Order: sequence, then structure tokens, then C-alpha cells
Amino acid sequence: NIHFFHALAEQSAMVVIMIEKSERKSGPKHTFPFCRHPVAETVKEAKRDIKKRLETDGPIAMREMGLCLNSEENYDGAFEYLSKAADLDDVEAHYQLSIMYQKGNGVEKDEQMEAYHLEVAAIAGHPKARHNLGCIEGDNGRQQRAAKIIW
Repeated sequence: NIHFFHALAEQSAMVVIMIEKSERKSGPKHTFPFCRHPVAETVKEAKRDIKKRLETDGPIAMREMGLCLNSEENYDGAFEYLSKAADLDDVEAHYQLSIMYQKGNGVEKDEQMEAYHLEVAAIAGHPKARHNLGCIEGDNGRQQRAAKIIW
């Protein structure tokens, strides 16, 4: 086993050396190791990249587009994309939907839907969802359930 980890460390070091040599020749490309495309440097480029990834119907791209629209206060669009991502079992999308239901951003405030999305995310291990759901349970007088959720 130690030989495997030693070989893996050597391979990782070789990748870093190759990247460093490449950057010395042509300047940094702002890519992460093993990525095929440069990292977006502007919001416009990031949106372009997300839209390209949306063509694959991947939940991560849908969540990222929802978060982008949410930050622009386009709550209807954010809700649409986050709901699609949640339908594909994206845990972070469930958590973000719970916040939308809590605040009433793009949807009517709905404590039941907030709790539903928090519970789905908490069951999947999302730490903030576990905390928030535990607080809700505690506020509703269910301290034992709150303690189980948080701890």
C-alpha cells in the first residue's frame, strides 16, 4: 500500500512540474489540473460556460445557473433551475430552495416546503441544512429531535 501512495505522490508531482513548465513557456492559463478549459475570468464567461454545461442536463450546471440568477435577483429563473436540479437529487439545490421558501424569494413563504427541502438536504448530510432544520425543530418544542438532527 505504501508503494501505491508513493507512486501516486510521484505522479502528482510530475503533473505539477509539467504545469509549471507550461506556464513558464506561455504564461499562466488559469486552469485547474486535469481541466480541459481555462477558468472563466469574468461573470459573462462564467455564464457562457454554465449555459454550455446546461446542454447536458446536469444537476450541477442547473444549480449553478439557479444560483447565478438568484444573485441577480431573478428569482423566477432561479427557482426553475434549482427545482430542476433538486429533481435530479442535487443536495445543495434542495438547501437553496429551502432558503427561497424561507425568505419568499420567487415563491410564497412556505414553512412546510422550507422544512421539506431542509429535511431532504439534511438527510443527505448537508451541514447547514441540518443546523437550520434542528433550529426549526427546537423552536417548535421538539428538542430531542433537534438534538438528533444537529448532532
